[in-house]
Amino acid sequence: MARDEARHAGFLNRALVAEGIELDLPKLSTKRPITWFPLSWVLYSVFLSEKIGYWRYILIDRHLKANPDNAFAPLFDFFEPWCQDENRHGDIFNLLIRCWPGLKQGLRGKLLSRFFLWSVFLTHSLTVCERGDFYRLLGMDPHRFDAEVMRQTNRTARRAFPWVFDLDQGQYLELRDRLVSCFQQMQARKAEPGALLAKLGLKLRFAGLLLRQFCQPMVPAEGA
Repeated sequence: MARDEARHAGFLNRALVAEGIELDLPKLSTKRPITWFPLSWVLYSVFLSEKIGYWRYILIDRHLKANPDNAFAPLFDFFEPWCQDENRHGDIFNLLIRCWPGLKQGLRGKLLSRFFLWSVFLTHSLTVCERGDFYRLLGMDPHRFDAEVMRQTNRTARRAFPWVFDLDQGQYLELRDRLVSCFQQMQARKAEPGALLAKLGLKLRFAGLLLRQFCQPMVPAEGA
């Protein structure tokens, strides 16, 4: 895993240097203190970040192989091996979660599953929304791409988590659409002077939608 990450970092560093951008990593590391997180947070979050990364890249890779005219940069030639690296890393963290069975049991397991699936899916949806032009440049529908990444990651999470969201029967994806729309309105109003009440109203609406989505039904992984 360390070798894979070093290869990824090396590739990105070469790409940055080619664009005239150089990073002084030792200097950057001295500007922020180290934050220690509970083991459960690390295992759940890294597993999900690796698996959602896998599904993001592999779906793009499959689309570009079917539509090679949309592969506008050499970077896409590296997507398949990158995908498999991400997939293997996720499998490693799945095994680590199994080493501590208590992380999956009872209310603790359900809360961990809910929080990390929800937060990772929300981050992905808002990121795809902000970079919609990139996906359209690839010939992809950002809305459908985001939904498919969530469905596949949710399905994959059954192997590691005790609970997953019910994406097909509940309102999770409908609330995703409303959250993205509200987020876009908030971004559009940011530059507008005044309109404090309107901005506050949007923030309150966004918070209410977040809470509703967080509380959406989950199903046991065995029956998902």
